[in-house]
Amino acid sequence: MDLAAVDDSDKHCIFLVAEVCPLGCGKRIMGKKMEVHCKSECLKRREVCPHGCGESVFAREMPDHLKICPMGKIFQRADSAVALLSLGELNDAVKDIYGARGEIRQRLAAWGHVPIKGGWGSEESADKIKRILRSQIEIQTKVRAKSEDQLLQILAKLKWKKLCKHDKTCVEVFRFLDPDESGQVSSSEWGVLHQLWKELELSILEFLQYIDRTFASNFLMAWEELDDDRSGEIDFEEFTDAIHFIGYFGEGTPIFNYACDKKGYITETGWKKLMDFWKDRANVRNMIFDTQSAFH
Repeated sequence: MDLAAVDDSDKHCIFLVAEVCPLGCGKRIMGKKMEVHCKSECLKRREVCPHGCGESVFAREMPDHLKICPMGKIFQRADSAVALLSLGELNDAVKDIYGARGEIRQRLAAWGHVPIKGGWGSEESADKIKRILRSQIEIQTKVRAKSEDQLLQILAKLKWKKLCKHDKTCVEVFRFLDPDESGQVSSSEWGVLHQLWKELELSILEFLQYIDRTFASNFLMAWEELDDDRSGEIDFEEFTDAIHFIGYFGEGTPIFNYACDKKGYITETGWKKLMDFWKDRANVRNMIFDTQSAFH
């Protein structure tokens, strides 16, 4: 072997020649170590923020960035809410997380990156978000169960017999009024129930106005027409057929439910209830269109 030839080839071997870092840190690195240096050692290499905000930051500046990272701050809020079992604050944090996806995409695009599955900026942040969402479901379940149990206890203490007999219905109403599953019904959420009552009253007024016009204000004649078999009671099917026969094709279910008795029939007593409702129509209309009456 020609040792002189070996020595001469070493001068040109890329693995033995020191080169200046292409990223600009100023260090001279042996060729065989350059790849490792650029990927994990160079302070001027760029890294995508592990919190997933989408920013690409110099490695030496990453500690400072993490202190001000907007996604990091949202994650801190979420972690604090989980620790305190504060569902409202956790829901707000989750809302902000999903609201940030547009900005994350824009930041990633500026550096030639694309978001990972789900629209997130990093694998670490995606895993973090999955854990937060699991915690959210667990806390929602606990808070809802506790709130529903408290509701049933309150109904039992108030001794509202009708409600106690239909406790499952009360729980369903509570869930309907608590769409964000916070375990609490806010004043605005409670307003939904008031709005539903207004719609019910409007439906009844619309029906009674039709009856008043069709039978020239003679509600007794209208009753006799609806109670075709003269049994003194009208079931739901009979009521539906009867109002269609006289030409009323509005929604009849809320009217029937308002006037029927416990057995599921409208009797003369229930019809009188509708008559009294019509007599008080001026006050009813005022209450319906009085926007200030929701909580009074």
